[in-house]
Amino acid sequence: MNTQNRLSQLRKRLFDLVNISDEGYELEEVDLYSSENDKIFSRDIIYEQILCIRQQNEISAKIRTSITQNKLTFLPDIKLHYRYNKGISSIDWSFISDS
Repeated sequence: MNTQNRLSQLRKRLFDLVNISDEGYELEEVDLYSSENDKIFSRDIIYEQILCIRQQNEISAKIRTSITQNKLTFLPDIKLHYRYNKGISSIDWSFISDS
């Protein structure tokens, strides 16, 4: 029974993650790596290429930031000042007792 509860919890979580309603259909087992697709997924990871891609992403992020900053320099400067002063014309000395 515990296994069934765990499966139903995982199923509910799965449908929550993909943000669709669960209509109660049976889930099928999917074979992700069939024998004909093994050649496609058997490539070695080249870390130099990954590093190059990450560097290019960083450079493009810096360029986008620079473009945004350049566009902001054309906007007008808006300054807002607020000042509040309150003056008392007479001083209330009622808290001083004459004892």
